[in-house]
Amino acid sequence: MVLVEVGMQALAAVVRADESLVVFDSRTLERVKRFALGESPKVAKSAARLLAFLKGHEDSCVEIIESIADKLSEATPEQLVAHTTVLAQIARFQADAFEHKSDAIMAFLIKKLLMGRYQQDPEEMDVDDDWVEDDDMTPIQSARILALKVCRNRCLAHASSETALDVATPVLKMFSTLLEHYGSYSADAPDSPQVKSRMRLQAAVSLLHLSTIEAFANVISTNFIWLAITVQDPCYHVRIIFLTKLVSLLTARKLPTRFNTIPFLTIHDPEAGVRTRATAYISFVSKSLTPAARVDQLEIIFIRLLHLLAHHPDFATAHENMQEMAKYIEFYLDLIASSENIALIYHLAMKAKTVRDAQSHTYSENLYTVSELAQELIRARAQARSWSLQSYPGKVKLPSDILRALPNPEAATKILKTQYLSEETMAWLNDIKGHKPSAPAKEKKREPREAKQGKSPPAKRKASRPRANGATKRAKTRKAARWNSDQSESEEEPSSDGSGEEGEQSDKATSPKRSSSVLSEEGHDSEFGGGEPSEREKKLGRKARTKAQEKISKQIKKSTARPKKP
Repeated sequence: MVLVEVGMQALAAVVRADESLVVFDSRTLERVKRFALGESPKVAKSAARLLAFLKGHEDSCVEIIESIADKLSEATPEQLVAHTTVLAQIARFQADAFEHKSDAIMAFLIKKLLMGRYQQDPEEMDVDDDWVEDDDMTPIQSARILALKVCRNRCLAHASSETALDVATPVLKMFSTLLEHYGSYSADAPDSPQVKSRMRLQAAVSLLHLSTIEAFANVISTNFIWLAITVQDPCYHVRIIFLTKLVSLLTARKLPTRFNTIPFLTIHDPEAGVRTRATAYISFVSKSLTPAARVDQLEIIFIRLLHLLAHHPDFATAHENMQEMAKYIEFYLDLIASSENIALIYHLAMKAKTVRDAQSHTYSENLYTVSELAQELIRARAQARSWSLQSYPGKVKLPSDILRALPNPEAATKILKTQYLSEETMAWLNDIKGHKPSAPAKEKKREPREAKQGKSPPAKRKASRPRANGATKRAKTRKAARWNSDQSESEEEPSSDGSGEEGEQSDKATSPKRSSSVLSEEGHDSEFGGGEPSEREKKLGRKARTKAQEKISKQIKKSTARPKKP
C-alpha cells in the first residue's frame, strides 16, 4: 500500500505540472477511480487530485461525487475520513462536478457530522493535554476537521463567481461561531478539549485562507477580533501554527494590511518562540519594505491596533488592565517607532479621539481611553530619546470600516476635554516620563566633554612649520590621542541645548572630516595648545623637537657636503 500511495502522489504531481506527460487508458482510469473510493485517506486524496487535474475527465469526478454522496450516511468512520478527503480535493479543483450533489453533501457534513453531538471518549476525559496529533485522532475527529476543509475549498472555488458571497456567507458565519465558542457550535457541547483545539485552529486557518479573497475579507472584518486573538489561544500548538500560517500569507502579501496588527498581540505570550517569530517577521518586513510601503503596511495600521485593543475581550479601565494594554503599545513602538515616523504615530493616536467606533458607544469610550494611553506613552518615549513631536504635515485617511465621524462639533469638543484615564494610571504615566530610560546607542545624544566640564573649546589648528627642505611638516598624533578621538566620534554628539561657538566646535570635534583635530582625555588639543600640557606631553614634545632638530641637522650637513656646480 505504501508503494501505491507514493505512486499515486507522484502521478498526481506530474499531471498537475504537465498533463501531456501522462497518458491513461480506460483500465488505468478505472483503477484510479477505485483508489479514490477506497478507505485509505492518503491514496484516495492523490487519486482524486489526479482525476481533478486530468482535462476531459470531468465525468469521472462526477461519478465519484455521486457515489460518495450516496454512501455518506452509511459509511463507517474510516470510510468517512477517506470520503471527506476526496470531497475536499474535488470541491477545490473540480467545482462543477462537486455542485452536482453539493446540497446533499453539505447538508450531511454540517448537520450530521459537524453539528452532531458526540460523546467524549472515557480515556480522553482523564487526559489534561489540550492538543492531539493527527495520528492520535479518532476517525470521527479527523472527518470533522476534513469537513471544515471541504467548506473552505468550496468557497475558494467560487471566489470569482457571481454567487461567491451566497456560497461563502453561511460558511464564514460557521467559522466565526467556532471561534466565539472556542471550538464548538454551542457552549454546552460535550467535545473534548483536544477536539475543540483542533476545530478552532482549522476554523482560524480557513478564515486566513478566505481572507486572501477581497470579497470574503470584507465580511470577515466584522468579526476580525475573534480571528486576531487566536494568536493568544490557551493552547500553544494553536498559537504557533496559526502564527506560522499568518506570517507565510503576510510575507506573500496575500492578506490585507490590517492583519499586520496581529503579531503585536504576542507580547504577553508565555513561550519565547511565539514572540520571537512575531518579532522576526515585523523586523524583516520593516527592513525590506520601501519607505512608502512601510507607511502603509506598518505605520498607518497603528490606529487599527488601537481599535483592536479597544475591542479586546480583556479590556478594562482599571489601572492593572491599563498597564497590560500599555505593553502592546510599547511593543509596537519598540519595533516600529523612530525619530522619522514618531510624528505620524502620535498624529494617529490623537486622531483616535476625534472619531467614534462604528459598532457602539462603549467601544468608542474604550478607544478614547487607549488613545490617551498611547499619547502619553509616545510623549514619554519622545522625551526619553529627545525626539521632536512636531505636527504631522500630511493628511491621513482613517479606515472607514471601523471608524465613523462624530455627529457634531460639540461632541468632539466634549470628548477632547474629557479625561478617560484614571488618576492612578495618569500618575503612573507621569512617573514613567519623570524617570527617563537610557536611550539606545543609535539614538544617544550626549554633550561634548568640553561643554560638560565647563572648559573652553579647543583652539583652532595652526599651520605646520615648513621644513628646511621646503616640504610641509606633517602633524604627529599620539596613539592615546587617536584612541580618544575615535571615542569622541562614536560617543560625543552635540547637546540639544548647545549654541554659538561651543556648538560649532562640538560639531567639528565629532565630524569625521575633522578627525585630525584629536582630543586628549582632559578635553584639550593634543598638540596645538588650548591648556597646560601634562608631564607626559612635555616629554613627548621634547622627543619630537629633538628628532626634528636631528633631521634638520642632517639636511644641513648634506647640503653643505654637496659639491657646487662649476
